[in-house]
Amino acid sequence: MVSSSGPIAANTSRDLVVRFDATGLDGIAGFALNPNWGAGWGSSCTTTGQVSTCTFNVRPWPGETTFTQNFNPTLTAIVGAPQGQAGHLKISQGWAGSPVGPATDVAVYAGGPKLELDPNLDSQPYDTQPGAVIGQPLQVTNNGTVASGRLVVAAQLSPGLSFTQHFANCSYGTYTGTTEPFKSAEAAICTVNTSVQPGQTVTVDPIQALVGSDALYSDISYTLSSDDDYALRFVRGSYAFTPASQTGPRLTAGLPEDDNAQSGPPTLGQARDYAVVQYRVDNHADFSAHGAWAPTDGGTKGTVSVKVHNGGPASVEYLRSGNPIGGVLVTLPAGVTVSGKLPADCGKVNPGLVHCYLPTFLLNGADRTFDLPLAVADPAAAPAVTIGVTTEQGLYENAVQPLPYDDVDANNTTSLALGTTATQS
Repeated sequence: MVSSSGPIAANTSRDLVVRFDATGLDGIAGFALNPNWGAGWGSSCTTTGQVSTCTFNVRPWPGETTFTQNFNPTLTAIVGAPQGQAGHLKISQGWAGSPVGPATDVAVYAGGPKLELDPNLDSQPYDTQPGAVIGQPLQVTNNGTVASGRLVVAAQLSPGLSFTQHFANCSYGTYTGTTEPFKSAEAAICTVNTSVQPGQTVTVDPIQALVGSDALYSDISYTLSSDDDYALRFVRGSYAFTPASQTGPRLTAGLPEDDNAQSGPPTLGQARDYAVVQYRVDNHADFSAHGAWAPTDGGTKGTVSVKVHNGGPASVEYLRSGNPIGGVLVTLPAGVTVSGKLPADCGKVNPGLVHCYLPTFLLNGADRTFDLPLAVADPAAAPAVTIGVTTEQGLYENAVQPLPYDDVDANNTTSLALGTTATQS
């Protein structure tokens, strides 16, 4: 798939001219336009020799000021094409009536390496504990038609893990984003100057990590490549890497390295070149429920600040699933009602019950607070709200349920009197 995107005025349409020059594919692959092009949306194509020029009418979504257009030409390998040798397709574009911009050179290979991880690598979680060193040897097989040239392995550690050894041929990176749980995340990209031949299986040394005291749901994700640029662009784009030191012990694949090894062709599609190895850390967190009442108007109105505290030692993170790690149920007694807008993660189940979703993570020592505006019919009676921390399923069932990672249930609920004076629990 070829994709084009860029700015465009809202609620307009323009003609985009895209040119495909297949001259450099001779002997490697045949090029054909999509047969549906040239009909509808103002599209049309002409071909002269091995250069095809197509005009596409593009427009943004309503209210947007950018466009995206995908093209799906067909490439077919030539019988007898030399394996591992690149042909070149040049693609350029520009607005109709304007010069076509500089061409993008797309390398096209007949065949290639297909580096794949052992299918049993991530078949089940591994048990571990804080302070342990983890990491599995990686069995890598080239199920392609061309040697890999060299072997590139990337490892990304989930928060709470850290590398125990820095190999000479690995560059190490720290997360550059702003998402809180990932701020301590680490990654490595290791280049092994060993070419994996078609049908050959090699074993890469373990890339080991230390399990931190706050680790709970930990994992290491691995990516294989014979070309460390395109295949690992997402890893490179998320971390700031320090170049490999080239001194000290090296990560190996059990075979001699060749100092003259070069990057090979890209890995063939549909390869099992990525896997996430999960670990069950023998750890726990202590979640507790708290509340604070700040009355106004003589106690007839006020705000209840509902707080969930993670007393650790584990940081709880549902980073793979993206699900809330739990929630809070706030039961309102008779005469107490919601009097204003609730926070974005909260809602009324019924007049006497409010639920709030916790985020996908709560780090060791951190709090999550929800401010609920309430009205109290009889503040002199000091009616009490009940606050309970529960699972995501418990929010659906309107029930306080034990948290799977919490080893202390006694402090998962609390009550708070809503009188004329401030109170807290």
